[in-house]
Amino acid sequence: MLDWFIDYQGYTLTDADPWFKGLSTVDTIIEVNCNSHARRKFEPIAKAAGENGVARTMMSYYRKLYAVERQAKENKLTFEQRYQLRLEKSKPILNKMKAYLDEVYPGCMPNSELYNAVRYTLTHWTKLIAFLLDGRLEIDNNLTEQEIKYLVMARKNFLFADTVEGAHALCLHLSIIRTAIVNGLDPYQYLLELFNRIPYCTTVEDYEALLPWNIKNEKHMIHMHKGGSNFEIESLHFAAIPKISLGVL
Repeated sequence: MLDWFIDYQGYTLTDADPWFKGLSTVDTIIEVNCNSHARRKFEPIAKAAGENGVARTMMSYYRKLYAVERQAKENKLTFEQRYQLRLEKSKPILNKMKAYLDEVYPGCMPNSELYNAVRYTLTHWTKLIAFLLDGRLEIDNNLTEQEIKYLVMARKNFLFADTVEGAHALCLHLSIIRTAIVNGLDPYQYLLELFNRIPYCTTVEDYEALLPWNIKNEKHMIHMHKGGSNFEIESLHFAAIPKISLGVL
């Protein structure tokens, strides 16, 4: 996995799956963890609890955090404006959340669902609040998860890849298609462009010119109609900010 990030400098926005553990060994990478994953650990506990409780308090904190995110989106803030808004409103909420977690953690029953939820959040705290560092970063990686659902749904239909090479090819194919869509390109036209031009590529620069975020500015490229994609941003947060490809695992 680390081979993907050779010479890369920037952020990675992922969940806390052990698969990504190796990223912590790369000095040029700043890891950012998904807050939605942390929030989900408290959600079922809160639903089963009464009116009060640690999980319900945590869900209240998360509602306030996501209200700030909605405010930024609804007001169409720039990345810098969203950065400043988060410092003003989200950071104080997170400070209170951390103090609360530190207070209640010692009283949680070991190995209970609540104990595991609190421990998870505290263990990954530095990475969970790292979205404050840059207005380009999202608070969670939900957009990426929404993108890979197309692979997951298709996988249920064809069930198995016949060979390892076939599975690898499938991942590359889906990654190219979804990254083209996220960058506003018609995936069919983009693939035609690739097939026509790749045989004439002789340098690294030639190949880089064909990446979706580079080729989309060429006048002849066909873009998707507004609303043709679920996203109106130029890139997703799987490997790099701001120009990113969607790696399908």
